[in-house]
Amino acid sequence: MSDHSPDATIITCIDFRFQPFINKWVDENFQPRTYDRVAWAGGIKDQEVF
Repeated sequence: MSDHSPDATIITCIDFRFQPFINKWVDENFQPRTYDRVAWAGGIKDQEVF
């Protein structure tokens, strides 16, 4: 596996209803930077886990 060092980690909710809005926001705010996207039930509500 190669070294991977993203510019950001994006934590989102797994709810399919939000995905089009999240995808648009990521495209507008994170291109061409690198990021890892983590989908978690409840999204940032459980931020103490991270």
